[in-house]
Amino acid sequence: MSNNAYVAKNAYLAKVDWLTSTFRTSGSLVGGMAGLKDALLSFFNDEQDLQFVAVPLGHSYYNYEIAFRLVRPAFGGESVHAGFLAFTEKSEFKTKFNQGLILDLSGVGCHKIDFAYLFKLFAPLQPRITRVDFAIDYYDGEVSEDDIYRWFYAGCFAGKRGVHPTIGTISRCDIDGSKSDGTTLYVGNRGASPSSSHFDVLINPVLPLNPSLPYKK
Repeated sequence: MSNNAYVAKNAYLAKVDWLTSTFRTSGSLVGGMAGLKDALLSFFNDEQDLQFVAVPLGHSYYNYEIAFRLVRPAFGGESVHAGFLAFTEKSEFKTKFNQGLILDLSGVGCHKIDFAYLFKLFAPLQPRITRVDFAIDYYDGEVSEDDIYRWFYAGCFAGKRGVHPTIGTISRCDIDGSKSDGTTLYVGNRGASPSSSHFDVLINPVLPLNPSLPYKK
């Protein structure tokens, strides 16, 4: 799966903008779930050359016992948050923690990862995608906030029975003390149904991965 959003002028592809996956087994990997953690980091850094660093959290994450925060270099070389990786070693005794491993990648973490190759390579370890967000970036103003409202009221987001989802708005946020004229529209309920978020970014946000791919949060 290509993770490049911009292909050519007026030609766009969806990219993975958030991904959460769990692994129930470490298979024959040496070191159990810790070995799986090392294998995933090796894939990101040796196979994909992404320079991920796992920083111990010191506490559990989503009820997985041993957790790490993932960081990677952004444009300019500064390390930024990219997600979390956490696991619980398999035990014959009952434990309060979830068994297995969870990989939770933000939009920054997903950037340039070949997910098709990742899941093909780790398929024997029973990966299960529990959340995936897709995004399309329009850099030339083809889609605006007005377009989203027009499509919403025209029923484009309605379900099979014609029921409209909810719509919410966040606008004019402070970024580093300055006002942003960008607007975020949320359509639908992420926890109950397919949902959509629309970011109308009118200023250059902080810490992009590179000048042509703005970092959206």
